[in-house]
Amino acid sequence: MIQFKGRAEELEVLIKFCQYGKGVFFLYGAPGIGKTALLKQLVETLRAKLQNKYEKIKIVDYFIRRGTDYAKDYYFLENLCSQLDSIYNLKGVRFGRDESELWDNFQRRLEKINQMEAKSHLVFIIDGLDESPELLKYIPQNYDWLRIIISSESYKEQQNFFYFDKSKISQTLEIGPLDVKEIKELMIDYLKEYKLQLTDKEIELIADSSGGNPLYLKLFFKNYLFEPKIKENDLIPKSIEDLFNSLIKKI
Repeated sequence: MIQFKGRAEELEVLIKFCQYGKGVFFLYGAPGIGKTALLKQLVETLRAKLQNKYEKIKIVDYFIRRGTDYAKDYYFLENLCSQLDSIYNLKGVRFGRDESELWDNFQRRLEKINQMEAKSHLVFIIDGLDESPELLKYIPQNYDWLRIIISSESYKEQQNFFYFDKSKISQTLEIGPLDVKEIKELMIDYLKEYKLQLTDKEIELIADSSGGNPLYLKLFFKNYLFEPKIKENDLIPKSIEDLFNSLIKKI
């Protein structure tokens, strides 16, 4: 099984935001760099500890994927409404026949939560905004008990949406490459997963070519290592971009 590696500092920053932050936290980074994995680890960490020091934090999480129902307005709103109903035991608020009705009823749910005397901190974790940026218009920004974490490939691009109040963005964090040690630890998991052995030289070469991008390793081990002569230096893609291009040529 491939285990989460590294990102201890980034994870701690996100946890502190969930506990003490306000407004919107914008997480961004290159494709495949590990934004989704980090946010899934955040959700797992918080939910695993909800019975102790994080018990006052409620979580609504949503992972957008282009080309699937998860990128559609109706599915997005319906999913968030369902999570709110479950977390707060909300009754008597319908869903809706279309996006407009769902949006109205989503806001009604938030108002019902706002009227509760003892409100827990609620954190919306929305991953992959670049996969369906139009969903940004549905993210509420006007409750002091609500914290929002958004991830996207580009921070600058999402700033351009006129319906998003940029003044609400209180923190930003760019996710960079994993360091060499973390990449090698991740490679060991893949070698165990595929029951493979590589020489130290081959591990160094692949780790260097990955540029610290975890997606490079995932795609490389899934698509390349079993090809004849792939271990020869000139056949190993030298970057995540080279890897993407070579996979496209295979189609």
